[in-house]
Amino acid sequence: LASLQKKNATCSSSNDGDLQVVVQDGAAPFVYSWSNGANTSAAQNLAAGKYSVTIKDANGNVLTLSEEITSLPPINITGAVLNPACSGAVNGSIDVTATGGTGTYTYAWSNGSTDQDLTGVASGVYTVKVTDAAGCFAEKTFALTNGALIAVQSSLRHPDCTQNNGAIDITPTTGVSPYTYLWSNGATTQDLQNVGAGNHSVKVTDALGCSVDKTF
Repeated sequence: LASLQKKNATCSSSNDGDLQVVVQDGAAPFVYSWSNGANTSAAQNLAAGKYSVTIKDANGNVLTLSEEITSLPPINITGAVLNPACSGAVNGSIDVTATGGTGTYTYAWSNGSTDQDLTGVASGVYTVKVTDAAGCFAEKTFALTNGALIAVQSSLRHPDCTQNNGAIDITPTTGVSPYTYLWSNGATTQDLQNVGAGNHSVKVTDALGCSVDKTF
């Protein structure tokens, strides 16, 4: 006659459970054969799962016992990512939700933040470590990428000699409309008309506040 005493694993990823055979009746010495290969009266460093042991005493009596090591449910991390609007912008965010484990969570981000969510961040790779009240943890990595850069197509009409009859026709091909324009001569039209020879610059800004500078 025998029974099993158990200590469950702390976390779903830990191997700190154990099972101990307690013999109430039988003739020593006893021979133990565990399903995980152990051959002592105790099986240690066990992860969550089902285990069995066969016990044989000196008189040839055989008994098989089974038990399951359990653990806290694993911590699962999900996140909703909002990418930065454009290159260099710091308006990206990661909204994180954690489930599983036990008790309240703490958060540790690779950029040093201890908030649950990240806001006002640039493009890049960010990893969060979520730890529960029992000390169990999980990690997840998120990548933020820039939104599309503003590309501009252009067509130039060069001025005649000493004349101010040149023109610059531009068309934004990426970004989010509507666009605004600010030329180096103060014009706010999309295209520039009746200009002379020289360098002419424009800042094109889209509806998200992303901008690009071009010089013709």
